[in-house]
Amino acid sequence: MSAALAYADAGWYVVPLSTGKNGKHPGSLLGKCWPQKSSRDPEQLRAWFGIHRPSTRGIGLHVGRSGAVAFDVDDDSAVPDALRELLTGDVPFQSSRSNQPGRGAYVFALPEGVMPGNGQGGFKGDWGDVRGYNGIIVVEPSGHPKEHDGGRYAWRRTGALPVLPDAAVEMLSKGGERGQAAAHDVVAGFLKEHVTGDGTGRLGAVLRRIEEAAPGTRHAAAVNAACQLAREAAAGAYPAQLAYDNGLSVFCASLNGEAGRDPEGEWDSVWSWGVGQITDERVAEVRERLGQSATTAKDPFGVADDAAPGSTRLPDSFWLARPELTHIRDAAWSRRAAPDPVLHGVLARLAACLKAGLRVDTGVADPVALNYYAALVSAPGKGKSSSAGVARRVLPTPPWLDDDFFDLPPGTGEGYGEAFMGKAGNGETHANGKEVMERQQVRHNAHALIDEGQQFVILLADRKGSTLGATWRAMWMGGPFGNQNASEERRRKIRNHCFGAAVNLQYANAEALLSDDETGLGTPQRLVWVRAAKAGRPPATKWPGALDVDFTNLRHDPAEPVAEHTDIVTVEESLIEHIQNEDDRRSDEEVWINPLDQHEPIHLVKIAGLLAVLCGERVITWEFWRLAETVWATSCAVRAVLLRHKNRTETERAETRTQMRVDTAVRTEIAKAEALESRDVRRVAKLIAKHVRAAGGPGPKSTVRTAIAARDRKHFDDALKLAENHGWVQVDADKLSPGEVLPA
Repeated sequence: MSAALAYADAGWYVVPLSTGKNGKHPGSLLGKCWPQKSSRDPEQLRAWFGIHRPSTRGIGLHVGRSGAVAFDVDDDSAVPDALRELLTGDVPFQSSRSNQPGRGAYVFALPEGVMPGNGQGGFKGDWGDVRGYNGIIVVEPSGHPKEHDGGRYAWRRTGALPVLPDAAVEMLSKGGERGQAAAHDVVAGFLKEHVTGDGTGRLGAVLRRIEEAAPGTRHAAAVNAACQLAREAAAGAYPAQLAYDNGLSVFCASLNGEAGRDPEGEWDSVWSWGVGQITDERVAEVRERLGQSATTAKDPFGVADDAAPGSTRLPDSFWLARPELTHIRDAAWSRRAAPDPVLHGVLARLAACLKAGLRVDTGVADPVALNYYAALVSAPGKGKSSSAGVARRVLPTPPWLDDDFFDLPPGTGEGYGEAFMGKAGNGETHANGKEVMERQQVRHNAHALIDEGQQFVILLADRKGSTLGATWRAMWMGGPFGNQNASEERRRKIRNHCFGAAVNLQYANAEALLSDDETGLGTPQRLVWVRAAKAGRPPATKWPGALDVDFTNLRHDPAEPVAEHTDIVTVEESLIEHIQNEDDRRSDEEVWINPLDQHEPIHLVKIAGLLAVLCGERVITWEFWRLAETVWATSCAVRAVLLRHKNRTETERAETRTQMRVDTAVRTEIAKAEALESRDVRRVAKLIAKHVRAAGGPGPKSTVRTAIAARDRKHFDDALKLAENHGWVQVDADKLSPGEVLPA
């Protein structure tokens, strides 16, 4: 268990492996949905590898999800020269054979936005395999199934992972298909993200491949269609959900109840495959073929909107208001990043560096903690992660704080609580004179960088989400949190903590946080919303260095009792009067407050307080308050754009569902009509017309039915309907008379 925890602490997603004959298969214990079940949550790992579990249970590292790629070499002599050059040097290496030097896994970190598959790409040969997207490597101390033949997992070189060079990335991209279906959570995110487009004519053309496929070739036709549907949906030709649903309907109809087939499961499988084959290059090719630009309507900010309530980026006047703000803007520009997300990354880090118990007292409700959350929103690969790196350089972790508890990844509520816990003496001593150690809160500062916003949203929604959501909301307010009634090992009660967080979100995940359910709980109200993408090419600027923040009287003294401090950062008297008057106005029952703006007064205090500290001041003046109002107005503008896009998307989905129901009804009627047109039904319909015309006038339906041969009466009702549709007979209740059209 300690090894699994150590791997997770180093940032690896871990998978438990069986010790049986399928021990190398990542789903040997977790099943086919293992990719979304891999975890670095300490509590989950304890459940998998705890004392009541087999001590021989193996450990697998989910390489791609951990932001890495491994070259798993089986035959060192067959390694191509281009790859051999890459694997020399200080690349971390785990040997898998004690008697075969060079055999094992060489591990690299992936550049941002790169995710290779498990194919060899341009590194062709019988040397071994690439472990990338949904690939794993079995690691020490796992047992090796061929121990008798020298098999043994052992790290020979360790250390920081070097980033895979661009040349190697290009070589891996030459492999064509990924050869890997997308994981369930990836497919779900794909359906939520790609919701625009009206090219339903193209959709029908692709689906006809399935409809026209000969028996025995329908699965292959479905695979080809799913790949094209997924690519075109990603390019914005039509909504992904519409493509999936119509594909499922057509595929099920094409199988026509074929024995031994599971149409829905089969379509899910080929659709996951299709999503897994998407690459930026292929999407770009589709857009070029369709005459689209790289910016499509799926980007809420991609098209000018005259109805926008305000600017979604901070104005020049904001950056020029104080030299510290100009410094941050120039730092962002020098690293080709957008200034807005860098600023908010700095504010989140600053919030985590303050003195334990620091509060700002405005005379309204409880004094305000400066804990701070920023939601950085953009399309994939548009600078969210790089902005976090710039913010880290602008405001490094102060030396008196533990850097291991900055940039914490997404986790459960218990996991965030555990960041503040440890063992320390309680003032008592054992008989041997040693101090008694017990679990308690040992630190008061932590910072989270949630670079995987989708995982954060999933954690909020699942069983553990109730704990995460409640903890997350309590931490923002600065109130105590934890689980006091748990066992000794799990008990934690956190007070007077300083915490900041930056959450990187793609549009679909941002809109999920703005759902009615999360709004009712108060989650999105605690976020400052930030547009993270750059506004064109930034001016050429030199790196200005780290920001010199004055932490005088903000550094916590461990020897000092932790208490609430409201005298460190104060508020100008006239501003306090304004805040209290505004509180009176908002308290009026006749004044409507947008539910998403419920915490606006607290946000303004937090932002103004952090800006004051950033600029070396300890009094929130009107200058900082006006700057905070600008930040808040920009946040509201970003949020409004996301909400409008969310509402448009939901309307489109509703219209799509309605159209799908109409299309299904039309197809049903067409199928019925085709059934009516069958040879036997048509023959009987002509007989009905003949008998009615021979009778010369209106006559009972029963008489005509009797005149039809017994073997054909099973077709009578369908045939009569067909005859009526063609105008061969006229039906009036139970009376039949000749129609105006003679059968051909």
